[in-house]
Amino acid sequence: MTKMLRALIVEDSANDTELLVHELHRAGFEVIHERVETQPAMEAALRNRPWDVVLSDFSLPSFGGTAALQLLRGEALEIPFIFVSATIGEEAAVEAVKSGAYDYVLKNNLQRLAPAVERALAEAKRRRELQRTENALRQSEYKYRSLFEGMNDAALLVAADSGRIIDANHQAELLLGWSRGELIGMNHSRVHVAETAADDCRKFIEPAQSGLPDYEAEVFAGLRSGSAPPQRATHPRRRERLAAGTARPRFAPRHLPGHHGAKAGTAAAGHST
Repeated sequence: MTKMLRALIVEDSANDTELLVHELHRAGFEVIHERVETQPAMEAALRNRPWDVVLSDFSLPSFGGTAALQLLRGEALEIPFIFVSATIGEEAAVEAVKSGAYDYVLKNNLQRLAPAVERALAEAKRRRELQRTENALRQSEYKYRSLFEGMNDAALLVAADSGRIIDANHQAELLLGWSRGELIGMNHSRVHVAETAADDCRKFIEPAQSGLPDYEAEVFAGLRSGSAPPQRATHPRRRERLAAGTARPRFAPRHLPGHHGAKAGTAAAGHST
């Protein structure tokens, strides 16, 4: 299967360029290439079209391979750069790779060229996909953070496996009296969230709706001491009778079940007098 390859070749020899292109053709590449040998020519080529790979000699009369690599990196282009040279030594090759070259191939061993190009293309594709994933994650995080922090209600993000709080919004800090740093890592059982508090309130109100004695309840929703007033639920009929002075509550301490370390709630219950 023919593979399209756009190769920018930094080379002062037209003959050597043809050898490179021929080797790539033999490996199944359909090569579109341009040969440059000066810095202005390379700059123009990078501006004029996209490239899949840059193949560069190490030593040129007026423009060395190291300068070509620095030019490519200066343009912040994620294009694989491969040295193809007859003069590069092992020490220079190692330094070139450290500087950002993907690989180097000796001109007397061009059978390594196509595999090196294929590996470089695969690595470049992997990096692009990773960059896209990271960008998507950043956008997702931004959207999540904007929604999470913009909520008018207190909100906690809890790990399903451990029950530990992994995030809290500003409203949660205000309601619960703990800072975000204090909440993160805390087990959610220490925080009696609003839904559970409402359930506890209903346990006191529902008997009144069934014709049983009226109830009034105050529920502390796991709040740090002094951070916020308790939640209160009073049946409307009870409020009327209290206002009229015909009912008096009796108070008994009540601990919220299953919430160790949470502040105790108090439940008030009374019969009409």
